[in-house]
Amino acid sequence: MKPQVEHGFAIVKPDGRAWDEYLYPTKEAAERVAMFNSALRVYPARRVFSLRRATTTTLSGRKDLIIDRGDA
Repeated sequence: MKPQVEHGFAIVKPDGRAWDEYLYPTKEAAERVAMFNSALRVYPARRVFSLRRATTTTLSGRKDLIIDRGDA
C-alpha cells in the first residue's frame, strides 16, 4: 500500500519541534494561530501515513509530520 500524504503548514517552536500536531490547510490560517506568540514560526509541512508490520490479524499504522525548514 502506498503511503498517504497530506500537505499543509505547521507551527514550529524556536527549538525546532512542532507546536502542535495539527496540519493547517493554508499558511494564513497557521499564521493567525501563531500570531499570539512572536517566537513561533510557520513552515510548509507534510503528514505521511503508512502501514507497517501488517500481519493477517493486525495492521500497525504510523503518522509522521515532516516539516520543510528550507532556510534553517
